[in-house]
Amino acid sequence: MLQDVVAVLVQAASQTIPNDRILGEVGSPGEGKHYRIYSDTITVAHGEHEGDKPTVLEKPRDLVSWFHDKEHGALALSNKNIEICTGITGIDMKNPDSHPATVLVRIVAKMRPYSIQDINSIIEKNGAQAVLTTAGGISIWNGGTSLYDGSVPLKIYLQTDPLENPTMIKEIQDWQQLDKEYLKQILYGAIPEAMDSLSHKLDSLAAQKKIIDSIPVQVEQAKSNIEKK
Repeated sequence: MLQDVVAVLVQAASQTIPNDRILGEVGSPGEGKHYRIYSDTITVAHGEHEGDKPTVLEKPRDLVSWFHDKEHGALALSNKNIEICTGITGIDMKNPDSHPATVLVRIVAKMRPYSIQDINSIIEKNGAQAVLTTAGGISIWNGGTSLYDGSVPLKIYLQTDPLENPTMIKEIQDWQQLDKEYLKQILYGAIPEAMDSLSHKLDSLAAQKKIIDSIPVQVEQAKSNIEKK
Protein backbone atom coordinates (compact mmCIF):
# COMPACT_ATOMS: atom_id res chain seq x y z
CA MET A 1 0.00 0.00 0.00
CA LEU A 2 2.89 2.35 0.64
CA GLN A 3 3.71 4.32 -2.48
CA ASP A 4 6.98 6.06 -3.29
CA VAL A 5 5.10 9.17 -4.47
CA VAL A 6 3.89 9.70 -0.90
CA ALA A 7 7.46 9.90 0.39
CA VAL A 8 8.30 12.49 -2.24
CA LEU A 9 5.20 14.56 -1.42
CA VAL A 10 5.90 14.54 2.33
CA GLN A 11 9.56 15.39 1.82
CA ALA A 12 8.65 18.30 -0.45
CA ALA A 13 6.16 19.62 2.10
CA SER A 14 8.53 19.26 5.05
CA GLN A 15 11.33 21.14 3.30
CA THR A 16 9.21 24.23 2.60
CA ILE A 17 7.66 24.70 6.02
CA PRO A 18 7.47 28.02 7.87
CA ASN A 19 9.34 28.97 11.02
CA ASP A 20 6.38 28.09 13.26
CA ARG A 21 7.06 24.42 12.51
CA ILE A 22 10.50 24.46 14.13
CA LEU A 23 10.78 21.57 16.59
CA GLY A 24 14.06 22.66 18.09
CA GLU A 25 17.80 22.66 17.58
CA VAL A 26 20.59 20.15 18.10
CA GLY A 27 23.91 21.61 19.24
CA SER A 28 24.65 25.33 19.07
CA PRO A 29 26.69 27.81 17.00
CA GLY A 30 29.61 27.39 19.39
CA GLU A 31 29.61 23.60 19.26
CA GLY A 32 30.87 21.20 16.60
CA LYS A 33 27.42 20.91 15.04
CA HIS A 34 24.29 23.03 14.90
CA TYR A 35 21.19 21.48 13.31
CA ARG A 36 17.74 23.09 13.17
CA ILE A 37 14.86 20.60 13.12
CA TYR A 38 11.51 21.19 11.38
CA SER A 39 8.42 19.02 11.09
CA ASP A 40 5.20 18.85 9.11
CA THR A 41 2.43 16.25 8.79
CA ILE A 42 0.05 15.40 5.97
CA THR A 43 -2.61 12.72 5.71
CA VAL A 44 -2.85 10.65 2.53
CA ALA A 45 -5.96 8.82 1.35
CA HIS A 46 -5.24 5.94 -1.02
CA GLY A 47 -7.53 4.93 -3.88
CA GLU A 48 -9.35 1.62 -4.03
CA HIS A 49 -7.15 0.17 -6.78
CA GLU A 50 -3.41 -0.33 -7.17
CA GLY A 51 -1.94 2.59 -9.09
CA ASP A 52 -4.69 5.07 -8.14
CA LYS A 53 -3.29 8.49 -7.38
CA PRO A 54 -3.23 9.18 -3.63
CA THR A 55 -5.02 12.26 -2.29
CA VAL A 56 -2.93 14.52 -0.09
CA LEU A 57 -4.87 16.22 2.70
CA GLU A 58 -3.60 19.26 4.58
CA LYS A 59 -5.26 21.05 7.50
CA PRO A 60 -8.78 22.34 6.67
CA ARG A 61 -8.92 26.07 5.96
CA ASP A 62 -12.39 26.39 7.50
CA LEU A 63 -15.24 24.08 8.42
CA VAL A 64 -17.68 25.27 5.73
CA SER A 65 -15.41 24.59 2.76
CA TRP A 66 -14.16 21.38 4.40
CA PHE A 67 -17.70 20.01 4.70
CA HIS A 68 -18.46 20.79 1.04
CA ASP A 69 -15.18 19.67 -0.56
CA LYS A 70 -15.85 16.20 -2.00
CA GLU A 71 -12.22 15.43 -2.87
CA HIS A 72 -10.32 16.88 0.09
CA GLY A 73 -13.08 17.46 2.62
CA ALA A 74 -14.68 15.84 5.63
CA LEU A 75 -15.57 12.56 3.90
CA ALA A 76 -12.34 12.19 1.91
CA LEU A 77 -11.02 9.57 4.34
CA SER A 78 -14.21 7.54 4.67
CA ASN A 79 -13.59 3.80 4.06
CA LYS A 80 -10.06 4.50 2.79
CA ASN A 81 -6.65 3.07 3.49
CA ILE A 82 -4.71 6.03 4.81
CA GLU A 83 -1.29 7.19 5.94
CA ILE A 84 -0.46 9.84 8.51
CA CYS A 85 2.94 10.99 7.28
CA THR A 86 5.29 13.17 9.28
CA GLY A 87 8.42 14.56 7.68
CA ILE A 88 11.18 15.56 10.11
CA THR A 89 13.73 17.76 8.37
CA GLY A 90 17.09 18.95 9.62
CA ILE A 91 19.15 21.84 8.26
CA ASP A 92 22.87 22.17 8.98
CA MET A 93 23.09 25.75 10.25
CA LYS A 94 26.90 25.70 9.99
CA ASN A 95 26.58 24.82 6.30
CA PRO A 96 23.41 26.63 5.16
CA ASP A 97 24.14 25.89 1.50
CA SER A 98 24.02 22.14 2.10
CA HIS A 99 20.87 20.22 1.20
CA PRO A 100 18.48 19.53 4.11
CA ALA A 101 17.98 15.94 5.26
CA THR A 102 14.57 14.40 5.91
CA VAL A 103 13.29 11.22 7.53
CA LEU A 104 9.67 10.11 7.41
CA VAL A 105 7.43 8.50 10.00
CA ARG A 106 4.49 6.87 8.22
CA ILE A 107 1.51 5.52 10.20
CA VAL A 108 -0.68 3.23 8.11
CA ALA A 109 -4.33 2.62 9.06
CA LYS A 110 -7.81 1.99 7.65
CA MET A 111 -10.85 4.24 8.11
CA ARG A 112 -14.32 2.80 8.48
CA PRO A 113 -17.24 4.23 6.48
CA TYR A 114 -18.50 7.30 8.36
CA SER A 115 -20.97 10.14 7.91
CA ILE A 116 -21.11 13.90 8.39
CA GLN A 117 -22.97 13.27 11.65
CA ASP A 118 -19.98 11.29 12.90
CA ILE A 119 -17.80 14.30 12.12
CA ASN A 120 -20.22 16.62 13.92
CA SER A 121 -20.04 14.38 16.99
CA ILE A 122 -16.25 14.77 17.06
CA ILE A 123 -16.54 18.56 16.73
CA GLU A 124 -19.19 18.73 19.48
CA LYS A 125 -16.99 16.70 21.81
CA ASN A 126 -13.53 18.12 21.00
CA GLY A 127 -14.19 21.52 19.40
CA ALA A 128 -13.68 22.85 15.89
CA GLN A 129 -10.04 23.74 16.56
CA ALA A 130 -9.19 20.06 16.94
CA VAL A 131 -10.25 19.55 13.32
CA LEU A 132 -8.74 22.75 11.92
CA THR A 133 -5.28 21.98 13.33
CA THR A 134 -5.15 18.40 12.02
CA ALA A 135 -4.03 17.24 8.57
CA GLY A 136 -7.13 15.73 6.98
CA GLY A 137 -9.23 16.98 9.89
CA ILE A 138 -9.41 13.55 11.54
CA SER A 139 -6.75 11.73 13.49
CA ILE A 140 -6.01 9.49 16.43
CA TRP A 141 -4.82 12.59 18.29
CA ASN A 142 -7.92 14.77 17.99
CA GLY A 143 -10.69 12.40 19.10
CA GLY A 144 -11.25 10.75 15.72
CA THR A 145 -10.20 7.25 16.83
CA SER A 146 -13.79 5.99 16.59
CA LEU A 147 -13.73 6.60 12.82
CA TYR A 148 -10.86 4.18 12.29
CA ASP A 149 -11.29 0.48 11.57
CA GLY A 150 -9.66 -0.92 14.69
CA SER A 151 -9.77 -4.48 13.33
CA VAL A 152 -7.06 -3.54 10.81
CA PRO A 153 -3.58 -3.41 12.41
CA LEU A 154 -1.98 -0.01 12.92
CA LYS A 155 1.48 -0.06 11.34
CA ILE A 156 4.31 2.40 11.92
CA TYR A 157 7.10 2.77 9.35
CA LEU A 158 10.36 4.69 9.35
CA GLN A 159 11.79 5.83 6.01
CA THR A 160 15.19 7.47 5.78
CA ASP A 161 15.24 7.78 2.00
CA PRO A 162 12.26 8.30 -0.37
CA LEU A 163 14.06 6.13 -2.95
CA GLU A 164 14.26 3.18 -0.56
CA ASN A 165 11.54 1.06 1.00
CA PRO A 166 10.31 2.10 4.46
CA THR A 167 10.99 -0.17 7.43
CA MET A 168 8.13 -1.25 9.68
CA ILE A 169 9.13 -0.62 13.29
CA LYS A 170 5.80 -1.35 15.04
CA GLU A 171 2.53 -3.17 14.38
CA ILE A 172 -0.38 -2.82 16.81
CA GLN A 173 -3.23 -5.35 16.74
CA ASP A 174 -6.76 -4.64 18.07
CA TRP A 175 -5.64 -1.15 18.97
CA GLN A 176 -8.90 0.83 18.97
CA GLN A 177 -9.77 -0.13 22.55
CA LEU A 178 -6.41 0.98 23.90
CA ASP A 179 -6.32 3.99 26.20
CA LYS A 180 -5.77 7.09 24.03
CA GLU A 181 -2.83 8.37 26.06
CA TYR A 182 -1.15 4.95 25.97
CA LEU A 183 -1.73 4.77 22.22
CA LYS A 184 -0.15 8.21 21.78
CA GLN A 185 2.93 7.05 23.68
CA ILE A 186 3.29 4.10 21.30
CA LEU A 187 2.95 6.31 18.22
CA TYR A 188 5.28 9.02 19.54
CA GLY A 189 7.78 6.28 20.31
CA ALA A 190 8.77 6.35 16.63
CA ILE A 191 10.00 9.94 16.90
CA PRO A 192 13.22 9.29 18.89
CA GLU A 193 14.24 6.62 16.37
CA ALA A 194 13.48 9.02 13.52
CA MET A 195 15.51 11.77 15.19
CA ASP A 196 18.44 9.40 15.64
CA SER A 197 18.31 8.48 11.94
CA LEU A 198 18.09 12.16 10.98
CA SER A 199 21.13 13.00 13.12
CA HIS A 200 23.14 10.26 11.40
CA LYS A 201 22.10 11.61 7.98
CA LEU A 202 23.07 15.17 8.89
CA ASP A 203 26.41 14.05 10.33
CA SER A 204 27.08 12.11 7.12
CA LEU A 205 26.19 15.11 4.93
CA ALA A 206 28.41 17.38 7.03
CA ALA A 207 31.31 14.94 6.66
CA GLN A 208 30.75 14.72 2.89
CA LYS A 209 30.74 18.53 2.61
CA LYS A 210 34.06 18.74 4.47
CA ILE A 211 35.56 16.27 2.01
CA ILE A 212 34.19 18.16 -0.99
CA ASP A 213 35.36 21.50 0.40
CA SER A 214 38.85 20.09 0.92
CA ILE A 215 39.23 18.91 -2.69
CA PRO A 216 40.26 22.33 -4.18
CA VAL A 217 42.87 22.71 -1.43
CA GLN A 218 44.23 19.22 -2.09
CA VAL A 219 44.38 19.92 -5.84
CA GLU A 220 46.30 23.15 -5.27
CA GLN A 221 48.71 21.39 -2.94
CA ALA A 222 49.27 18.63 -5.50
CA LYS A 223 49.91 21.21 -8.25
CA SER A 224 52.33 23.08 -6.02
CA ASN A 225 54.25 19.89 -5.24
CA ILE A 226 54.49 19.04 -8.97
CA GLU A 227 55.73 22.54 -9.83
CA LYS A 228 58.42 22.33 -7.12
CA LYS A 229 59.71 19.08 -8.63
